[in-house]
Amino acid sequence: MSFDAAFRSDDSYFGARPDPLLTEHVHQLDSRLPLLDVGMGQGRNAFWLAQRGFSVDGIEPSIVAHEKVCELVAEEGLSVHPYPCTFEEFEAQADSYGAVLALGLLPVLSREGIALLGSRVDQWLVEGGLFFVTAFTTDDPAYPRIARRWSKAGRHSFVDAQGNRRSWVEPGELPRLFEGYEVIHEREYMGPMHRHGDGPLHQHAIAEAVLRKS
Repeated sequence: MSFDAAFRSDDSYFGARPDPLLTEHVHQLDSRLPLLDVGMGQGRNAFWLAQRGFSVDGIEPSIVAHEKVCELVAEEGLSVHPYPCTFEEFEAQADSYGAVLALGLLPVLSREGIALLGSRVDQWLVEGGLFFVTAFTTDDPAYPRIARRWSKAGRHSFVDAQGNRRSWVEPGELPRLFEGYEVIHEREYMGPMHRHGDGPLHQHAIAEAVLRKS
């Protein structure tokens, strides 16, 4: 299923609540600086932040999600500014951001894409700015199934016949992907059982980090 189809099928395909990593560490954000949400989806993190006084730019290539976010911005009048493009195409609208969010994005990027994201984040962040990032580890229950059925396209990275990609990191690897950052928080755990839309129940082995640009 494409993300357009997924977002068309459910107004909160990835849930309505913000990511727990964000809610646990929101107190470390400077509300005077704009934030950037990379892969904002239907806006669950961006709108939660805007409701708390932050100004958020959001990158999301899905036109379906972009149109929905625009509707909500018009209805609620919150400071969320959506951009219908990929992070590679995005031209920063602020001189610098106090934080960049990449929550749930790494699993659909290639290894080269992850490296490019790291270089772009370094351009976007102010000195001392925070990078919120999550990934799935190779302990993920879906990893062996995908590794058997999909074509290998890099280290712990696979694609199917439709071009869908899934990538994983090894346990302990996530902060090492973004060298030169101070690790403020790092955790790996098995996430709760959940479903997307009317899909099957499943869970993920999650790696999360909050990194500070030094």
